[in-house]
Amino acid sequence: MLSKDKISHDDVVDFACSTEASFIIIQKSVEVLPSIVPGEPENRDLVHFYKQRGQWNIIKEEDFIMYQDRLPDICFATRHPVKNFDAIKDNPDYIPNLEEIISHGIKANKNAPFKDVKTTLSNKVIQGQSLYYAKYIVNGEVKEVYSTLEEAREGGQVYDMTPIIFYVMRGPIVELEDLPILDQT
Repeated sequence: MLSKDKISHDDVVDFACSTEASFIIIQKSVEVLPSIVPGEPENRDLVHFYKQRGQWNIIKEEDFIMYQDRLPDICFATRHPVKNFDAIKDNPDYIPNLEEIISHGIKANKNAPFKDVKTTLSNKVIQGQSLYYAKYIVNGEVKEVYSTLEEAREGGQVYDMTPIIFYVMRGPIVELEDLPILDQT
């Protein structure tokens, strides 16, 4: 895969070649993005967030147990910073309106089990717990991640290389193929 980045020879720190691939190590300044947690720009824990009655609610990991029963049937979660969150949070092109999605969703029992849904990492059936589902595009290809709370909370997975936002659902209240693809840029 060739990068679209323009690499100056001044940026090259080292390189390595093999029969399978070539690697170029470059030194560039990286913009450190703040988390969506107000007042905690360094927070990289799993954060749940949703908009309810026009107000955004952000649930930090340490508060999750206290608020988990009050979460709506569908919300978002991420471990990653979201660039310009305050500017894009009300733009449905970036962050879909979940209240609208759920109003068009199927009327299934929110605590019903997911059928034939297995986690991406362990290939175990997700049963009796919320589904953490991400749908995003990498190099023009739609990728999907199916996860449990524990896997999403742990982080450090292969799919964490791309900053993703999970849809979190208590049950099959919306068909997964009907959920919009999230723009991870």
